Amino acid sequence: MLKETFVRLITLLLCAFALIWTRAQPVAADGLTIEGDTFPLSPHLEFLVDDSAKLTIETIQQQPSSNWFKVKDETPSFGFMEQVLWARATLINSTPEQKRFLLEIAFPPLDNVQLFQLNRNDLLYQATVGDTLAFSARPFDHRNFLLPITLQPEAQDTIYIRIQTGGALQLPVTLWEPIHFFLHDQYALIINSLFFGIIFVMAFYNLLLFIRVRDTVYLYYIGYVSTFYIYQLIGTGLGFQLLWPNALLWNNYCSAIILPLNIVFVALFFVRVYAVQNTHPKTHRLILVIALLALTCMLLPFFISYHVAIISSVALVACGGALALWVCYYLWYQNPSRTNMYLALAFSVFLAGAVVLALSKLGFLPRSPLTEYAARIGACIEAILLSYALAERLHEARIAAENRTQKANEKMLNLAHQHAATLEEKVALRTRELEQALQQVHSLNNSLKDLSLTDQLTGSRNRRFMDEYLAREIKSARRNKQCLSIMLIDLDHFKQVNDTYGHAVGDLCLKVVSDTIANNLRQPPDEVCRYGGEELVVILPNTARSDAKQVAEKLRVCIESLNIQSEEQLVHVTASFGVSCFEPSTELSPTQLLQEADRALYQAKHSGRNRVVFAEREN
Repeated sequence: MLKETFVRLITLLLCAFALIWTRAQPVAADGLTIEGDTFPLSPHLEFLVDDSAKLTIETIQQQPSSNWFKVKDETPSFGFMEQVLWARATLINSTPEQKRFLLEIAFPPLDNVQLFQLNRNDLLYQATVGDTLAFSARPFDHRNFLLPITLQPEAQDTIYIRIQTGGALQLPVTLWEPIHFFLHDQYALIINSLFFGIIFVMAFYNLLLFIRVRDTVYLYYIGYVSTFYIYQLIGTGLGFQLLWPNALLWNNYCSAIILPLNIVFVALFFVRVYAVQNTHPKTHRLILVIALLALTCMLLPFFISYHVAIISSVALVACGGALALWVCYYLWYQNPSRTNMYLALAFSVFLAGAVVLALSKLGFLPRSPLTEYAARIGACIEAILLSYALAERLHEARIAAENRTQKANEKMLNLAHQHAATLEEKVALRTRELEQALQQVHSLNNSLKDLSLTDQLTGSRNRRFMDEYLAREIKSARRNKQCLSIMLIDLDHFKQVNDTYGHAVGDLCLKVVSDTIANNLRQPPDEVCRYGGEELVVILPNTARSDAKQVAEKLRVCIESLNIQSEEQLVHVTASFGVSCFEPSTELSPTQLLQEADRALYQAKHSGRNRVVFAEREN
């Protein structure tokens, strides 16, 4: 309650100051003879403030002339006022012809405007327009309020205009002949198109830069420019006319939402472009406070009156603008770079235009084309300067990177000169170390390769080595027309050995038998490999059948004569041999050769074990 009373008091003081500034004087109603194609009606209007908001068209006519006052300005401005304002003018058509005019109120943000045309006490015409009403309710599809006025020949009519709005109140009223209005309106559309075109191009250009560079400063710049763009669409009435003619709720609250959102983007832009979070933490916190207040102001229209919300937003914009200007010049003073210079100039130009527009809206400056377009002109210049500042920032970053690279190169060159004397020795030392390392790596690789081809239990070659070696030797034997023999050896009753003495003894037997076979072979090229379980394979390159028989018998006898000592026990083992021979005239594969040896081993097992059996091949 106290807060609302305080806001009302401030509003009344602003209105009173606006009236004093505009030199309001009580007047008597005089008739106006309408002449020419265009007649500015604002300087001739008489005004009455309805504090109760209860006066009607019937009761307003009964008000004494002393209650009416006149404003000696081309465009009356009353700032932010909650009271209802009435305006009147008496129009005289002294010609014998009927005249048709368009009455233009060129201030689209007005919430509710009612027009009454009377001839003495007879109501001739009545219309209600405003940005809280559907756009389709307007007599003419136009961004400003256009109302038809018809003056009868040699007649005197009085028009009353009732205005009630939650924002700033200005009343630029003009009577136009229709054809001259639409000719004049084309120039206004050209100016608006030029302004919106420049802003759109700058926003789109920076969007492309953001896509290419991926720097969020361009995104914040786009948000800042876009929100100002939308706010200008609202202020000119083009947004309501072209974009949201049926969105009354949005049209009613958009100004109080877009203004704080613009401040949010400005704050984010400043934080990113100046990087003040590390260099100036206090300034960074102050900017964030302004941003948080702006976010709060965006929600105010939904909880308090629009009048209070818009005043709060304007006050925040004023504080944010002052802070932005101070930050720009303070940081420019500390770091006089071209980027900081362009940023300071950009915000100076825009804030100058915004101040002129704000003073006009508050009634401290008369409304004129210069005051109306001041903010837009400043915004266009600002958008261009900001884009140039961002380009300069990118250029400075590139120069800084090049300087860092150059310094790094110089440092490296100096280090190279300093170590030139010892470089050759260090290179030689490093070369020797590298050679030694390579030798170690080579040795390790060979060891790893050898391990990958060695059976870990017996120390002989494993199944993988056997497959590769046998295939390679058969190709060599076929190419050189030589013989090759293989032996498949299986320890007899090996399961019984494991069951009787344990697996550790069985493993020891396999190891001793494998070593015994290896010690009785030609190495190279003969190889003994573990085939699997208790089976071993012996590959004898360049060995015919008769020689293989001698080797097999020799190995069998050696195995039979072994005395394997294990925990004070002697273990005796025997082995059965299956032998197969590859001859140049045959086309046996390694798999077929092994299968033949396996069949021969099977025969040896079933013939009593501890013997050598050769594979029989059908001719």
